[in-house]
Order: sequence, then C-alpha cells, then structure tokens
Amino acid sequence: MQKNPSSFIRTLTPPRGIAALGVLALHITSTEAAISYPPFVKNLYLCVDFFFILSGFILMHAYSGQFRHSVKKNAYKKFMIARFARIYPLHLTGIALIMGMEILRIAFIRAGYMSTSGREAFTNMYDLKYLPLQLTFMQDWTYSSALSWNGPSWSIACEWLVYMIFPFTVAFIHTSKDWMRLAAMVLIIGGYYALCMYHPEHSLDIVYGYSLLRTALGFFLGTILYCYYRDARFSILHSDTVLAGIMAFSFWSLWHGYDVLTVCLLALIVFGLSANKGICHRICETQPALFLGNISFAIYMVHWPVILLVAQLGRLFFHVEPKDFSPYQAYIFIVAAFSITLILAGLAYHLIEMPTRNYLRKRFA
Repeated sequence: MQKNPSSFIRTLTPPRGIAALGVLALHITSTEAAISYPPFVKNLYLCVDFFFILSGFILMHAYSGQFRHSVKKNAYKKFMIARFARIYPLHLTGIALIMGMEILRIAFIRAGYMSTSGREAFTNMYDLKYLPLQLTFMQDWTYSSALSWNGPSWSIACEWLVYMIFPFTVAFIHTSKDWMRLAAMVLIIGGYYALCMYHPEHSLDIVYGYSLLRTALGFFLGTILYCYYRDARFSILHSDTVLAGIMAFSFWSLWHGYDVLTVCLLALIVFGLSANKGICHRICETQPALFLGNISFAIYMVHWPVILLVAQLGRLFFHVEPKDFSPYQAYIFIVAAFSITLILAGLAYHLIEMPTRNYLRKRFA
C-alpha cells in the first residue's frame, strides 16, 4: 500500500461541500418544508453514502501508518479523541439549535402566530426523552431506532461506532491479497443490494434499522479502495476524461434511481479524484471550492434546524404551509434556506468547530 500520511488529499475536500449541499436540497423536500424539485433530488440521500466512502478512504490515508502493524493503546486513544473532537462540538451545536427552535415554537404558539393543530413543542421526534440518546451518540444503534432531534445526526452516531472498530481492521485490510479485497468489495456490493431489497421502496434511503450496516458498507468500501491509491494499474481512473464520464454516468444513475450502481460510481469518483492532477485538481484547489469543503460538516449539522426555522418564518409571513407556497414564495424559501445555512455553517466552522477541535485535541491527546 503506497501512501504518504503527511500529505493532504485536497481534491477530496470540495466534493464534501457539494455532497453536503445535496443533503440540504434533499431535506428541503423531505422535512416540514416539502416543495417540488427535479426528480433526481429525491435520490440525494446517496450523498450520505458518498460521505461514508470518503470517510473510510481519508481515514485509511491518515491512520493506516499507525495501525497497519498493531493497535497500541495510546494510538487508539489519540485516534478516538481526534474523532470526538472532529464531530462532537458541531453535533452539540445542532442539538442546541433544535432546542432553540422548539423554544421558539412555544413562543410562537403562545403569541398566536402558530396553531397547535400540527404539534406541540418537544413532541414527536423532538421529544425530550430522545435527548440522552442524542448526547451519547446512541440514537441509531438499535434496530428499532427512529430519527430524533437533529435528523442528519443518525449518520454521525453510526459512524462513531464504525470509528471504534476501524483501527482493528487496518492491518487485515493492508495485508490482504488482491483477490481478498476484490471478494470483500463484491460482498459489500451484495450487502448494498440486500439493503435495497429490504427497503419497501427498494432504495438505500435507510436512516434507522439497518443504517449501521449501510454506514459500515460505505466506510469499508472506502478503506479497501484506498489500498490502490496511486496504484499505476488504475491510473486511467484519475484522468479528467474518465472522471467526467464516470460523473456523467453517476448523474444518469442518480436521476433514474439505480442506488447500488450510483454508490459504486460514487466510489470510483472518490478514487479518481484522489490522485487527479488535471482540470478537476485545479478546480478543487481554488479557494471557494476548498472553503465549501471545509465547512461541509458544519453545513451537514446545521442545515436541519435552519430549514425548520425558515419554514416557521414562511408560515408566519406567507400564512400558508411550505407545501402550499407559490413559485415565488418557494424561490424565496430555497434561497433563504441555502443562504442562512452557508452563513451559519461558515460561522460555526470558524467559531465552534476549529477552536473546539484544536482545544480538545491538545487538552486530552
């Protein structure tokens, strides 16, 4: 396995931002703020699978040197602290924003701006009984789990559990022969197919129940792909022409709802971008693209409460439910949701994510 653990794969940063915006677009259509969108948007839940694959690939790049021979206690501790420092501050921020939204709902109801015919504050998925599970990353660890509070955090809970396992798999993945890795990838693709068959609509839009399996399949697909990073046998996949073809094919597959095929193509995109030195590389090196990638996790963690906030404001000013917005009102809603999310994510990245991450790493590592 050829790698330079000190290097940073910058071409994989901007795609994170694009994927985060894809999840935002999806949730605008699937939460309380349901409006009409192009058909492919309903399949953008696969952006989360892209995150899982990317996470496995990048963590293998960053930590395979430490764990390829053995898992030492101190190294494992530092790894888990780094992961906790990466995700928990913004996870807590998302919970706090949802808490604020529910308090705002109480104020709106008491002021007569909102009817209780929909739901009372702190009920349904925002019931306080779910809060302990949210705070401990356990909201999606059981088969009977359901979405609660900051909906997108289900994937963070699942990935946290995969993080615990990951260091103990590195040595096996690193020393495996090609045929073993190929067999593992075939099993992973088979696992995806089985999940699709399990879903009532034959899709990978599984956010509880078997969501942990969905997470693990994507993550370990990424770790296996990393074994061929900069492997000369597959250099053609890093070319702009081939990448453009894969991206076009993946968009076609996404549009038509071929989930398993789309995930496989997304994995190839991650692999192709990782060592690309052409046009894709130059685009990914631009400051706007890198900034979007850097704030991607903040976008992912704050967009849900932002959508709820903009939906509430829409009800207040337009006096209709979001699903009944006129085209003009819907346009305002979309622009507001994206704009506020990007602004809040930028602030959260600079004021919360980076300072707390650095502090926690220095304090406990």
